[in-house]
Amino acid sequence: MISARFRDASTKGGLLALAAFLVVGCGVADYEERMDQQRKRVAVFDDETKYLNEPIAPPMLPQAKGKSPVIAFPFEVHLRAPIFIKSKRPGLTPPKKGEKLDPTADPETDNTFAYQNLKLSWYAGEDKSFAMLVGAADLLAKNPPGKIVPNKMTADEFKGRLPGALGAYYQKTRGGRATTLQIPPLLNWTEEKVRPITSLGEGSPIMYAKAAIHENPTKETDAIGFQIYYWSDERLARQIAIIYQLPAEMIADKAEFPAKKTRTFRYSAPLVQEAIKFSLRSLGTGEDAAKKRKDYTAKKY
Repeated sequence: MISARFRDASTKGGLLALAAFLVVGCGVADYEERMDQQRKRVAVFDDETKYLNEPIAPPMLPQAKGKSPVIAFPFEVHLRAPIFIKSKRPGLTPPKKGEKLDPTADPETDNTFAYQNLKLSWYAGEDKSFAMLVGAADLLAKNPPGKIVPNKMTADEFKGRLPGALGAYYQKTRGGRATTLQIPPLLNWTEEKVRPITSLGEGSPIMYAKAAIHENPTKETDAIGFQIYYWSDERLARQIAIIYQLPAEMIADKAEFPAKKTRTFRYSAPLVQEAIKFSLRSLGTGEDAAKKRKDYTAKKY
């Protein structure tokens, strides 16, 4: 017959063993969760390295002689340049009258392209077929009729002036030749949603309006096109346009572009499109931009 003391001891021993097993089990589960999170962080870092360059340098606007340049954007912007765009220099020295802007030149100062109060700042690509333009403005609910305020406009005004600013860039870079692109006064917008770049995939989606236009690839030996993205936040009263200039065959429907016309580039079309998506995912403004810039610096060093 088993004594009560032995039964009590056995019961206590069993409970202690069970408790120890549960503690060990929880420890293993926590460890596996931490390792899984670390693997996700490494995977995100690897993707960023593959698809992105550094955050774009804030574009500076030259001022009158003796005055320091000022930042072109009305609020802080964090945006990683895709791998095919140079991020450190925000523009070119404006060309002299009668000269075309050379996208392959080494930019020394900012070059902006404007229509009314909307300015697009130019970022050089790895070769002349690639470039990026970025514009930002405060978002107004409404604007007094006939009044134009620098860097402040409604969403409709911003979108309505975007073709004019892009047209100014296009004429400067592609003017003087028989081009086949007519930039429409109203763009055909669709919706694009991307996840923000975070190590664990948290955060609300970033919503963009998207449009695309391109030169006729059957008539232009170096045809280009533009993928245009518009972002806004009514609560923060901010809006941004991000425009990626690409070879036309990376935008045009395959039926529009004969195989014999296809050119070879350092980066493939799928990689370029994935890089654009990662660039869009990196967007931050204001305090969020400062946080993302800090996080980027911490990861880099």
